[in-house]
Amino acid sequence: MPQIAELAGVTPSTIYRRWGNLAELLADVSLERLHLDTAPVDTGSLAGDLQAWCEQYLEEMTSVPGRRGLDDIMASADDERRQRCRECSEAIMQTLRERALARGEVAPPVAVLMDTLIAPLTYHLLYARGEIPPTACAAGSPRP
Repeated sequence: MPQIAELAGVTPSTIYRRWGNLAELLADVSLERLHLDTAPVDTGSLAGDLQAWCEQYLEEMTSVPGRRGLDDIMASADDERRQRCRECSEAIMQTLRERALARGEVAPPVAVLMDTLIAPLTYHLLYARGEIPPTACAAGSPRP
């Protein structure tokens, strides 16, 4: 923490007052890295968009930094961090759903996308820890 404070140009007590400990600071850093800088790829269909997003997400989250980031967020004592992680996933699903509806496609509610895609992926990333093949995101079958 003192080295982080030095790089930030503040005293260590400032860092400790804001985050309390290194685990909470790392959880916030990981949350910031989860946010997409650009919109998910538009493939022309909801199934294609979900598959493309899922493959990219798995590539990032099965990497060592991705796994550590997710672990940092889940280890946080602050429930708000997990909530923000969920909200990030919901926002992506909402973007993909709205895009599909604008194209005239039938699209399930965000809650269904969360339950059938995000929940199983999160379970496998947190508990199954093995490699999840990109085929887990096959179009028409968003479950691993």
